[in-house]
Amino acid sequence: MKKTINIFLAISIVFFGVPVFLSGPAFAQVDEEKVCYEIYETEEGDQYASNVVAYEQGLQYNGQPVKAVRSVPEQGLKFEAGNNESNFFSLGFGGWIVVEFDYPIFNGTGTDLKITEDTWGGGYPLEKAEILVSQNGIDFESLGIADNTNLSIIHTTSEFDLPASWEWAKYVKILDVSEKSDFDSYSGRNAADGYDLNAVEALYSGAEVPCEVPVYGCTLTQGYWKTHSVNGPAPYDETWAEIGEDEDFFLSGKSYYEVLWAAPKGGNVYYILAHQYIAAELNMLNEASVPDDVKEAFNEATDLFEGNTPDDTSGLKGKNGSNIKKEWNNLAGILADYNEGLIGPGHCDKEDYKG
Repeated sequence: MKKTINIFLAISIVFFGVPVFLSGPAFAQVDEEKVCYEIYETEEGDQYASNVVAYEQGLQYNGQPVKAVRSVPEQGLKFEAGNNESNFFSLGFGGWIVVEFDYPIFNGTGTDLKITEDTWGGGYPLEKAEILVSQNGIDFESLGIADNTNLSIIHTTSEFDLPASWEWAKYVKILDVSEKSDFDSYSGRNAADGYDLNAVEALYSGAEVPCEVPVYGCTLTQGYWKTHSVNGPAPYDETWAEIGEDEDFFLSGKSYYEVLWAAPKGGNVYYILAHQYIAAELNMLNEASVPDDVKEAFNEATDLFEGNTPDDTSGLKGKNGSNIKKEWNNLAGILADYNEGLIGPGHCDKEDYKG
């Protein structure tokens, strides 16, 4: 067993985001919006590719279609023993196939991926295929060339290591790069049909496990940050120095400190959101862990402040005004829940927190 890895799931079924590794003290929470895997050396039955994503079969040496019995792409997923044409998928010269794994191939110790090909007997011309891997099914990176030289009775195998910078891959492309000229002197050349793919096998895979994301630090409310600046009256919290009380707050015409103390006259949503935004920013700078929904809300609020002034949100009326208020208040609510400890690492214990 190697380690546990967290992977963001996107809406698209063909995309896995960048693996996330979190560190820090404190405790862990289960995040239901992530998928985590415990990595292990694969066991019999769960190591093979599960689906054919796409393929384009090439032709035989003589330019004719490959025999039907050799043209079923699913025959190239899982290993089949025995001397039978229905046990493999012939790529045809220049043909290719992309396969997908239910669970990612992980970067383990040594090689991580094994390709099995069928060659019945020695002395057969060289058949080759380029092996490429991808995390999203779109962008592929080459691992090298598989061929039919490592023969064991009727099967040949080639093994590959994922790139050092890759923790995992989910898609494999096998592209025939056999040279037709290598078959010119072979007596059975007319029926030759390129690389004969029997199986695509992960040597390291993973089982889904509850995704525990380390949580660290704690959060403080806007009331705390209002009173613990360089202006007092409470003891100074040095986190303020990372922003600066006098730093301009976007297009407000006021400083961070002034905005935090500005009353939201008439329910101006600019200041309602700004108060929670500033508190959240200070909490983040104070090394409190940040859930994904809070990051998203914070970034959306940043966009709003970069394009609006307090006057733009003053006296909003009508349906359009109501929709604008709802957007700003919703973001303020998420950030308030974070600052007050309802989501995220929790509120700081006053007895323990030293500021």
